Parts: sequence; structure tokens; C-alpha cells
Amino acid sequence: MGSEMTEIQVEVIHKETITPASPTPRNLTTCNLSVFDQFISDVYVRLLLVYPSSDVAHRHALFTDRSKLRKTSLSEALSRFYPYAGRTLIKNNIVSICCNEQGAAFIEAQVNCPISKVLEKPDLGLLKQLLPTATESTQESTAGYLLLVQANFFECGGVAIGVAFHTRLQMPLHSARSSVAGLQWPLVQRSKAASATAPNPTRVEVVSALIWKCKMDASRSNSGSISPSMLCQWANMWKTEQSEANDLQSLVAILREGIGEFKAK
Repeated sequence: MGSEMTEIQVEVIHKETITPASPTPRNLTTCNLSVFDQFISDVYVRLLLVYPSSDVAHRHALFTDRSKLRKTSLSEALSRFYPYAGRTLIKNNIVSICCNEQGAAFIEAQVNCPISKVLEKPDLGLLKQLLPTATESTQESTAGYLLLVQANFFECGGVAIGVAFHTRLQMPLHSARSSVAGLQWPLVQRSKAASATAPNPTRVEVVSALIWKCKMDASRSNSGSISPSMLCQWANMWKTEQSEANDLQSLVAILREGIGEFKAK
């Protein structure tokens, strides 16, 4: 690592817990996990989102406004994705998520350089500092959280959002979204995706196929031709074969067949 990179410092200036904006319904206070999730260790998936900006003149105002906006957005998101605000519960050797509204960790940090330095010459050691660190130690302020968010503010006005969430929460997410009152997926959208193979597509199938279709459309727009594509579920629990289909009904059907094959085996 060069001397230029060693001079860059990431200083944590604030830590707090963000709770859901609205209470979790009493009938949803326990999120049961699948058999596969029972064997997952305490591992966190980390993601870094970078938002460049050149508005140096209003840096302080941007810092204050963006900080408040992100806290509000996170609080509202936790109301819908309520397991993220809970804690792991182990009872009779069975692991579940207690959706007790304890909240997610929110960390703010300042970085003493423009964001261009990070983008032009990425350094693994520095990038790790931009991501929240989850720990099992009860002495640490980040102990027990299933979701941690770190907002890094650069001197140029740019922002990098580091996210860490527990791997156990990836599988039950679709059930959490569909269980909250007022979040029902419009039936008209699901009917458009129905076919003989999948006459009653699930929310997960429709949303996954829609994302797949948008990605294929974007690729075709950039290259001018349709290329074979493949969609793999995280952790490779199941996967579909390569396909040149690009309509929503066909993609949902492919997903249905892939899931069915996985269940059969």
C-alpha cells in the first residue's frame, strides 16, 4: 500500500440504533428459518454502495440533510423488512429470528479525502474501513445486530454506504415482505407473468423474473443483440439453465422448473 493511501483516515463520529418506524404485528414476532438456515454460521454479507458528488460548497448541509434522510429511510425500511430489526433466538437447539424491534446499527464516519481517490485506486484495507464490522462480543456496540449500515462522508461531498447483514436473513426475506399488511403484490402484475407452466406465480418468482428480464433488456440495448443468460440464486441452492427467452412468462416458467427440480432432488 502506497504512502498516499496510508494517509487516508476513516473516523467514526457517531453510532446509534435505528428502530422500525411502526411496530411489528404481534403475529409476526417470530420468523422461523428453513432447515438450510439452521446450519448457517454467524456470517455477514457485506456490500459497498458509492455515490460520487462534487458539491463541496454545501458539504456540511449535505452531511446533515443526508444523515437525517438515511436514518428516516432505514427506519421506514425496517418496518417492512422487520426481521432485520430483530435478534437471533436459539431455543431447544432451533434457531429463529425474534422480531423484537431492537433495531439496526447505524454508523457515521468521515473520510479525509475526495471519493475519487478511493475509486481511482481501490485498496482492500481502506475499503474494509468503509464497511461496518459485526461482532459477537457483548462489550461492543455492534454486538447482536442482524443489520449494520455505515455512512461514510467524503470531503468532496461524496458518500459511500457500507452494509452488512446476516446470511440467515436472506432466505426468509420474501416471507417477511409478503406478510406485512398493506404490501400485497398487485394481482395484475402476477397475472401478466402467469403461464401454463406457472399458472399462479409466487411473488419471488415474479420479482426475480422481472429483475432478470430488465437485466437482459439492458444487455440487449447496449450490445444490440440478445445473448444467452443465466440466473443463479444466492448460495447456489438452485440454478436455471441458460436461456434466450426474454419475456416475463417464459422466465417465470424457467424459475418454476428450476425450483421444482431442486425440490425433487
